[in-house]
Amino acid sequence: MARYRAKHPVVSATMTRELKEVLDLVRGERSYNKAFQDLLNEKLSPVLELKKRMEQEQARKIEDLRKSMIKLMESRMLIKVPCSDCGKLAIFTNYSEGWDTIYRAIKDALGELDLQCKECTAKD
Repeated sequence: MARYRAKHPVVSATMTRELKEVLDLVRGERSYNKAFQDLLNEKLSPVLELKKRMEQEQARKIEDLRKSMIKLMESRMLIKVPCSDCGKLAIFTNYSEGWDTIYRAIKDALGELDLQCKECTAKD
């Protein structure tokens, strides 16, 4: 029951007698619950659709940014990080000692992406 209530919260409303009479007319034979759901779905569906589109667009932009960052990182193979001793920026390339550790940490931070080289992409 607790999981049901978590997914289906109870909402109550206080209204004037006149507004309740109008609601009674509008709801007809439906329950108050069904009448409220129908009214809210009708009025809020454009807002819910907009929210869904915005979430999809945000997820797409984040994924595009992650892919762009990895492409940039792999194309330049140059990273500036603060020195662990003095804090000054140290430049690491793919030939520097410690590169594998830095590269693994960055890939872990960005998550696993299914990226292929140009040749493998052309094969598909």
